[in-house]
Amino acid sequence: MHGDVASGRGGASAERWIRSLFLLRKLRGRRQTPDLVGFNAAVSSCERSSHWPAALALAQEASGPCGPAIGPDVITFNALISAYARAGLWQCALTVVHEMPLARLTPDTISFNSAASSAGRGEQWRCSLDLLQTLVGTPGLRPTCVTFAGLASTCQRNAQWQHALALLPAMRQDAVEPDLVALSSVMSSCERAGRWLQAVQLLGSAVQASCELDIVFLNAGLSACGRAVRWAEALDVLRWGMDQQALRPNPITCGSIVGACSRAGEGSRAWDLLRKLSMMPGLRAGVTAYNAAQMGKSWAWSCRLLESMSSDGVLPDIISLGSGIAACDADGGAWQVALWLLFERWTFAKVGLRPNVNVLAAAGSACGRAAQWEAALGLLLGKLRSLGLQADAFSVAAAVAACEQGEQWQGALQLLREQRQGLLEPGLVACNSALTACERGLRWEVALCLLLAAEQSALQPDIVSHSAAIAACHRGGQWDRALALLGLLKIRRLEPNAATCASAIAACEKAGKWRQAVSMLNDMAVRSADLVLQHFNAAISACECSSVGWLPALQLLAELRLRLLE
Repeated sequence: MHGDVASGRGGASAERWIRSLFLLRKLRGRRQTPDLVGFNAAVSSCERSSHWPAALALAQEASGPCGPAIGPDVITFNALISAYARAGLWQCALTVVHEMPLARLTPDTISFNSAASSAGRGEQWRCSLDLLQTLVGTPGLRPTCVTFAGLASTCQRNAQWQHALALLPAMRQDAVEPDLVALSSVMSSCERAGRWLQAVQLLGSAVQASCELDIVFLNAGLSACGRAVRWAEALDVLRWGMDQQALRPNPITCGSIVGACSRAGEGSRAWDLLRKLSMMPGLRAGVTAYNAAQMGKSWAWSCRLLESMSSDGVLPDIISLGSGIAACDADGGAWQVALWLLFERWTFAKVGLRPNVNVLAAAGSACGRAAQWEAALGLLLGKLRSLGLQADAFSVAAAVAACEQGEQWQGALQLLREQRQGLLEPGLVACNSALTACERGLRWEVALCLLLAAEQSALQPDIVSHSAAIAACHRGGQWDRALALLGLLKIRRLEPNAATCASAIAACEKAGKWRQAVSMLNDMAVRSADLVLQHFNAAISACECSSVGWLPALQLLAELRLRLLE
């Protein structure tokens, strides 16, 4: 019977703890006292099944009159610490470690390792490092490689690359030889932080420690170089790994090295590397490498890569096609190419993918930039709805921008209204596009209402918002409102730009308010604003409308002449 409890026989892992408890109860029914081995086996079964309440009850029972004669030992408490760790109860795990001396037991290395790992999972990396100091200060105990590997993993999860690196000299001080597991966690910390120099040094440290490097470790070093835009160093690391360590690249290697070159603007080099790696026997570059090669490139480059994927037998994914369409948007609205990629050459039906909001938003934005507002709205509204997709802030901003390009101010307002009805607050970009649409549609009063609504919502209108509203007032002949908005900029601590002042001066010109126009021009000169010919022309034109404005006009001409001679 005791052996049954210790061996854990009785079914699947999830049922073993129940079986162990049943056997203990059966022993008591026979008036037999379980020994400590049986108790510890039962606690371990509860720990492995993540059933910490049962483990705690057993540990407490082991200390009572129904427990074994010698009481619980370190193994009992270690199983309880592990049970708490599995349940994410790091505070309870630490409490057990600190209370073990009360039971006249000294925590061993396993106790500290389990508690430190539990605290690390709870983002309590400082507690984990403090436990290391406690372990080092405990007579008769020494940290092991498992100890440092767990702490390195904790630092990696909590983005503490400096503390992860500091563990390496601590290992040498305690005469612990680092293994690849510990070094990999430190390497991952450096990778996430883009600390390429430290990552490269870790490669050398691994060789000095006689660790057998694998391609995963090398890939982390490559990724660190790529994040830091150190493409030349990434190439050196790759050559070193292949030539001196006999490591064979895998698809992740291809993606890392190609991405490093692409981030640095080395598109041709990225392409050459991609072709060379693809020709290596038994190696397929994979879709990740092709996606990395598209990074920040033109639509023509993206199309070339997509065609290469087809010839190489690599199936594009949503990122591949999305990047190509986004490139069409970024290149000033190559909308025909975007629609060709989406619906003809690489239709989603062909590659078995379903378009998401980001892909459709990029295609719609490309159409909007090219003033193809009807096509843009068809994608951003009709297609989204037909696929049952929920519009997000970016897609709404793209749709409103399309209305702006098409001077469809009513459509822009309708989109904002629908967003608010859907309990999604439109972003500032969408609001600014709607303001510009109202300006182009000569709807100054609507523009002012929009600006007021933005101020009353969670949005904080910026200089673009106010510039659009001032331009709307100018085109609507509302010079006094334009000047009032210009005055509000000082109160809201916004610096007017050249376009803002140009609209306000033009509004005064249109109304023949030459004094206000000259005053604004002088104010711009005092603030060292960027005065251009347009500002002088508008102010001089305003002076022409008055019989007494000829003198200020001559003064403005003289000042303009001086500025042109500078």
